[in-house]
Amino acid sequence: MNPARVAVPLVTPVTLMLLGLLVVLTIAVPAAWGAEPTAGGPSDSARQETARAELERITTELNGLDAWFGSADRKQARLEGKIAAHDRAVAAASAAVDLAEQTLRAAEQRQAELTSELGPLRDARAQAARQVASHLGAAMRLAGQDFFKLVLNESDPLTLERMVRYHQYFGAARLRALQRYNAALSAVDTREAALRDEIARIETERATQKSRTEALGAARAESVALLAGLEQTRSDQTETRARLEADRKRVADLVAALNRKALGLDGRSFGQSRGKLPWPVDGKVLHGFGQPRAEGRLRWQGMVIGAGVGSEFRVVQSGRVVFADWLRGFGMLAIVDHGGGYMTLYGQAESLARRVGDRVAPGDVLGRVGQSGGSGSVGVYFEVRERGQARDPAAWLARRR
Repeated sequence: MNPARVAVPLVTPVTLMLLGLLVVLTIAVPAAWGAEPTAGGPSDSARQETARAELERITTELNGLDAWFGSADRKQARLEGKIAAHDRAVAAASAAVDLAEQTLRAAEQRQAELTSELGPLRDARAQAARQVASHLGAAMRLAGQDFFKLVLNESDPLTLERMVRYHQYFGAARLRALQRYNAALSAVDTREAALRDEIARIETERATQKSRTEALGAARAESVALLAGLEQTRSDQTETRARLEADRKRVADLVAALNRKALGLDGRSFGQSRGKLPWPVDGKVLHGFGQPRAEGRLRWQGMVIGAGVGSEFRVVQSGRVVFADWLRGFGMLAIVDHGGGYMTLYGQAESLARRVGDRVAPGDVLGRVGQSGGSGSVGVYFEVRERGQARDPAAWLARRR
């Protein structure tokens, strides 16, 4: 198989830290392995089974925590997005309130100006009405009797005509003045009524925007509270994960010590096999040790060997399986302890054929090739560790013809 491109598994610093805890299983630190079983105490076999069960439980819980942290990251991003949206909405609503306030003040100013215009207009109309009344009174006083009787008793037609025309002109002029004032007052009244309606509308809009601002503020406060709670939970979970990781290392060290004691693995066979080990699977090297990965942020600590889906891959040297489970970024992963601080890792398997505690010999089938753990290619991820440090696997494998 020769795929053109290989995707990088989802490896994170947390995953590497978890893997680091696994690879210390075979580091030769006798003081950390715990005391040897005392006479009359539990047998090594019983202690092994108990330790393995505890290690599996802790691994499951750590994987669950890793998944929780991924979900928490997504939830935090959503909450932060909601807070940002609320902040923008509150800013827009606040700007709308400010605009309503400005519009309201301008409308109130126009209303005050119209009110000030109404006073002189009403005074002028009253003055015109008084002048018309005074004119009529003066006309009546001219004859000492009712004006209309004076008109009817006038014997000189010319005088009568002049008097009637005079009073017509005078009355018409006053009447036109009154009509103008009334029209002006009516226009001002209309404008004042329209302003009152506009002010009422603006006040309603302002109240609506204020209520919206308060509601948005409350929603934002709720999101902030949820985010604070999430961060507190994250802090608690971080402490839990740290405790579990410490427990896992302690139990793993115990399992390693018991395994070594049972197998008598000292690593000499593995150490003498440099450049002679068989390949775990036949295939082309898709990624080599030390090559950049994850856009240059990380480097490969092993190699990826391309092979067909379902092909068998095999262990390269005698040892004991100390890990056989799913691990983020590596998919289905098997780790074999060869003693003396040496171990080999086989990742992104489709399935695993061995369980923790199984003793294996060179050429034994460990599982089938796949692309688990987020890899975009089909193959086996193979890694060699010496006292916890990644080594170039190509230096240990036999040269192929």
